[in-house]
This record gives sequence, C-alpha cells and structure tokens, in this order.
Amino acid sequence: MTRLEIAQRIQQSLAMLNKEQQLSLLEYIETLISKAKNKNTTNPLLQFAGSIPNEDIALMQKAIEEGCESIE
Repeated sequence: MTRLEIAQRIQQSLAMLNKEQQLSLLEYIETLISKAKNKNTTNPLLQFAGSIPNEDIALMQKAIEEGCESIE
C-alpha cells in the first residue's frame, strides 16, 4: 500500500467517525508524533556531535590541562 493509498483510507475512515472519536484519533496521532520526535532526540547534545573543529578541541583541552595544574 502506498503512502497516498494510506492517506486516502485514513481520510475515508475519518469521515465515518463522530467529533469525539476524531478528537481521540487526533490525540493518538499527536502522541505517536511526539514519541517519534523523542526517539530521534534521545540525547539532545548528539545534534552537536562533530560540530567543533578538532583545532578548537585541542585548544580547549590545552586550556583545561593548564588551568587544572594551578592551585589557587
């Protein structure tokens, strides 16, 4: 079944539901969408993985190492 066929069947079925049933279906669909989004963003920091150039990482690492060696 193609995506278009699925959409058409959903639309036909939706027309047979009363308002309360349509609202329940909408809530269910929104829950599915929310779960899918959460699954894709399990760790929001992952979107930044690889975005800092290696040169900058080396500079940060050096600054941390030098800063940690001093005692105040």
